[in-house]
Amino acid sequence: ILGTPLTLVDLLQARAAHQPDSIAYIFLENGETEAGALTYRQLAHKARAVAAYLQRLGAAGERVLLVYPPGLDYLVAFWGCLFAGSVAVPVYPPDPARLNRTLPRFESIVRAAQPKIALTTSGILALASKLIPPGAASSKGDRTPSGKLHWAATDPLGEADAEGWQFPSSTPE
Repeated sequence: ILGTPLTLVDLLQARAAHQPDSIAYIFLENGETEAGALTYRQLAHKARAVAAYLQRLGAAGERVLLVYPPGLDYLVAFWGCLFAGSVAVPVYPPDPARLNRTLPRFESIVRAAQPKIALTTSGILALASKLIPPGAASSKGDRTPSGKLHWAATDPLGEADAEGWQFPSSTPE
């Protein structure tokens, strides 16, 4: 790797260029069973796809809610936020079996963070559409400053989605 990367985005880009097939992350389900892995190339490519999507939504500098269970999808979305210059706000999805406990916690985080965008998986997006009315940040009628929370699934994003990515104007600070 030539020079010292200044940001995490620079670092991942350098690793993807110089060690593309090396494993960046392995997800261990229950801390023991390998459930998937990402190479630096795969991670950088998928992060650019999420970032390009966020950039098309004007999310640079904005808070983005990451509604994922533990796993590689969460890591891709987190890196996608870094690649877009967005602020990641991780939150566990509400548990349908314990909604009276998990939904108020979720709503509280949404109210406090005031995100404009919520990223998740297709499965959780289908569940969210049943739990949270479109445009609402909570069942109490609280809304983001723009009046609505834009929900999107990142798992359908593919190779073509990464093409519009622009390097963010973030600095090491």
